[in-house]
Amino acid sequence: MNLRTLTLLSLLLGSLYAVQPLGEKVQEELLKREAAQALEAKEFAKALEILEELSLQRSDDPWVNYRLGVCAAALKLYDEAIAAYERVLIVNPEHIPARLELAQVYLILNMNKAAKKEFAQLLKKPALKPETAAQVQAILATLEARETRHQINGALMVGLGYDDNVNNAIGSGNYKVVPENVLGIPDGIAGDEPESDTVHTEMATLQHRYNLSGDGRIMTQASATLLTYTYQEQTDLNLLYASLQAGVTVEGRHTYRVSARMDSLSLGGEDYMQISGLDLGYRINMAGFMQGFALVKYAQKTYATFTENDATYTELSLGLRHGREWETALIYGAESGAEAANINRNTLGLRAGYLYPVSSNFSLTLLAAYMRFDYQDETYDQTLTLSKRADTQMRVGAGCEYLFDQNLRLQLTASHITNDSNHQPYQYEKNLAGLNLTWLF
Repeated sequence: MNLRTLTLLSLLLGSLYAVQPLGEKVQEELLKREAAQALEAKEFAKALEILEELSLQRSDDPWVNYRLGVCAAALKLYDEAIAAYERVLIVNPEHIPARLELAQVYLILNMNKAAKKEFAQLLKKPALKPETAAQVQAILATLEARETRHQINGALMVGLGYDDNVNNAIGSGNYKVVPENVLGIPDGIAGDEPESDTVHTEMATLQHRYNLSGDGRIMTQASATLLTYTYQEQTDLNLLYASLQAGVTVEGRHTYRVSARMDSLSLGGEDYMQISGLDLGYRINMAGFMQGFALVKYAQKTYATFTENDATYTELSLGLRHGREWETALIYGAESGAEAANINRNTLGLRAGYLYPVSSNFSLTLLAAYMRFDYQDETYDQTLTLSKRADTQMRVGAGCEYLFDQNLRLQLTASHITNDSNHQPYQYEKNLAGLNLTWLF
């Protein structure tokens, strides 16, 4: 075998040995692509199977292990998820998503000490986004509070507001009763002109929570709230609202809450209504900061003077929220039992809110709500015809919030309300604005 033959043979063998690693690399990339597609489609079991195969070959690959942890957590394989996230952090301690997800898994398992350790490490990372840091700080504050038996906190708020249609008037250009339906009044009965007014508000609330289980999982709570609205011109609309609530909460990945409440409402300086009821709440912690929630309210409304308005009210809300960033909820309500018209009604609506953190202490908010009210009793409309009233109400708003520190915040809000109705006297539009200063303690 001459030198040329040996050279050719060595090159051939070298190329053969080089082909195998290249083939493995291609296969690995194909598997990663398939796993990413399955994960994006939320096919967690399929993605987990692929990622476990990849992990056998690349047990130290952060890309593989992070996604393996996400899939395992989604399938409630928490031990496997913890192991995967820890492998990521061994290779790259600066991997913020892995540490955040690891802390969330510890929270789900009620391993609060381990969760606090990971959250504390996150706050040391310069690359942590301000909005995520605020959420982490809130969680840490909650965890710290759980270790205290008695917790007392509250809030004080003062504010100024403006309403450009405080009487919900339809305007003199519209008719409460149209001309052809008014005997002896050829011009009909016109609507009222909108009246604007300013209002100042004050609110104080005090809450006591008791750590019944010692680990913060079972808490009792009692609270008292006092709220006032004082108008400059429309003093008959001045409002005084007082509320007492007491209940118990069982916290964990699934959180359950039951509370009883008694509310009192005065209008224009006179007793107006008493409300007593029961609230039932449920919340589930999902992936990341995602939560699902349900709330059932039952209340009995008793009027001081207009006893024919006495009614029973029930409401069901189902929704999703992601930390403080956004929330959406579907609402169904029913009010029944009243003898008077324009009280008994069914309600169906949707509300949504979004918070955009501009910086660590300044944020913008957007709010929208759509509600439909279907009244159950026939009343006279603008043509003096008996029919069932149906209203649709749209509310859109925006605001901003500035945090002087964790306990003192300034809020500015503005909103527009449009109420459309098949009974013309109840059609109106209004604009609202408010400025509030709140101190938490």
